[in-house]
Amino acid sequence: QHDAELRKPRLDPPRHLPPPPRLSVAQARAYLARPAVAGVGIFRPSPERPKFVTGYCRAHSRNTPFLADLHIAFGIAIFLLALVRVFVRLRRGVPPPPRDEHILLRLAARAVHLALYAIILLMPVTGGMAWFGGIETMAAVHGAGKPVILGLVALHIGGALYQHFVARTDVLRRMLRPER
Repeated sequence: QHDAELRKPRLDPPRHLPPPPRLSVAQARAYLARPAVAGVGIFRPSPERPKFVTGYCRAHSRNTPFLADLHIAFGIAIFLLALVRVFVRLRRGVPPPPRDEHILLRLAARAVHLALYAIILLMPVTGGMAWFGGIETMAAVHGAGKPVILGLVALHIGGALYQHFVARTDVLRRMLRPER
């Protein structure tokens, strides 16, 4: 009778499932470095803000202020890090959301993540088009992105803190302690 049990097809799911994908150490470092790198661009002094296109969006010259050079370099670095992050995310997938999370919270989290990826990729592109191409419309779009990205970052941080302190899930721990 034991042999007959072994020959029966098993329809129940396996008892041991592989662990869900988590961020790697490199992903977590890149993820946590982006705000610090972006801070140079967001909080730099800009006395010529109303004349953004005529003042800062000319082709690179010897008279370019140091902080503008830094802003451009960090913008390019952020763009490249974002491309790597998107590639890794597409290749490795994302950890599943908490099991008991309400569908509206899942949709909100997905929307904020997609919007963050979009703005993180668009800001360097619009900035580059404004700076190197002198395209006034892109300069306006780039400038308008600042409050958008700050709002999305605030929502992202608020969502992570809500998950940790109110919903008591492991989302924040998974972000801070990635798999190696």
